[in-house]
Amino acid sequence: MSSAAAAGEAWRGELDQAVELAVAGDLDASLAILARLEGQHPDEPEILRRSAQVLARDGRKSQAVERFQRLKQLSPDTFTDREQLLVLLLSEGQVERYESERRELLAAFEAAGDRELTRSPNFVRELFAIEKMANVDAYEFYPNSRSGPVTTYFLFVLTGSDGALKGHFVVAQNSEQTAMLKKQGQISETDGGYYLEFRRASEASDDDKAKLIGLFPGADPPPYEQVRKAVVTYISERLRS
Repeated sequence: MSSAAAAGEAWRGELDQAVELAVAGDLDASLAILARLEGQHPDEPEILRRSAQVLARDGRKSQAVERFQRLKQLSPDTFTDREQLLVLLLSEGQVERYESERRELLAAFEAAGDRELTRSPNFVRELFAIEKMANVDAYEFYPNSRSGPVTTYFLFVLTGSDGALKGHFVVAQNSEQTAMLKKQGQISETDGGYYLEFRRASEASDDDKAKLIGLFPGADPPPYEQVRKAVVTYISERLRS
């Protein structure tokens, strides 16, 4: 690398330092470095991305939203940045803007197609609490498919009131797993389609497998409201037990 090129990327060392400070919990020092780097390199995506992430962690969500919005303009094909923007908008209660951004991002995913996507896109759908004892982050995701329409699935991440991960619920369609459930007698031979299961944050033993919560027969995924109701019912019953 030439001396000019090295000088032009001297900010990377400072950025690494800001990240290390944030990881260590010194958010003020990290943000001080990031603010200086933003002033020197206002159009550098890596700097804006780290600033947005640290600002969000520090509770300065409106400022983080501004950075993610700027990132969207600079790198519209970086979908992970736009997904984080959706989470922040929803947590800030900016529902209309969230809906607009979500529709726009889904259209961008569909336009990109399998040639550009290497993973399944995720969209935060809702953040809600149950009886002030459990928090749930609900997501919808779209597994990549090289033929046919994109199919919607749902994922619910469960945390305690202290923020500790408790587990997650997922709607899945898996012929091998469905066959095993039929063999075990958990569902009848005539049932099939989508099922909802609860997976613990950490498996205590080989016997502590995912628990079947509900089954949704048919070729189409169940509506979000139906799945949400099953999740809330299960959590509420556990909280009362």
